[in-house]
Amino acid sequence: MKAYIYLLTLVLTALISAPSYAYRLQNNDWTVDIGKDYTEAFTNNATGSILGTYCDSKECFSYFEVRKTCEQNQSTPLLINSKLGAIYTSATCFVVLSEGKKRYVNKIVDSNIVQTMTNGDVIGIAIPLVGGEFQVSRFSLKGYSKSINALTIHSNNNNSIKDTYY
Repeated sequence: MKAYIYLLTLVLTALISAPSYAYRLQNNDWTVDIGKDYTEAFTNNATGSILGTYCDSKECFSYFEVRKTCEQNQSTPLLINSKLGAIYTSATCFVVLSEGKKRYVNKIVDSNIVQTMTNGDVIGIAIPLVGGEFQVSRFSLKGYSKSINALTIHSNNNNSIKDTYY
């Protein structure tokens, strides 16, 4: 009887702690999560920041996450640098649900980010901080194109996801 209760506890724990994505695909440094209500392609860097593209039933957008909270709709200037050169743009704080948790991400407003990320091996993003300092994050783009292709194919084949970004 104890063995049965122990086994039941293990199964329930596994079910409760299981991620909300249904499928995960790895392309070099990029990951694609295909969930029930969303699809996401992303990469992490050594400091824990995340760069990615998120699609849900309403839209697709690129984002930058620095593991800090922000105020909904708060605008943040960004300087993005790649082998194509530097672009100045802004991002807006946005809350997304991923793996059942709220995440605060900076939704990148400039649609040229896709072209910038497609042409290069590394991308750098700088955001201003108080006191005249900047936080700079660098991300690998190895696997980005294949990951975005997988995200786009899934988005186009899934009637619940509208392909509004590409």
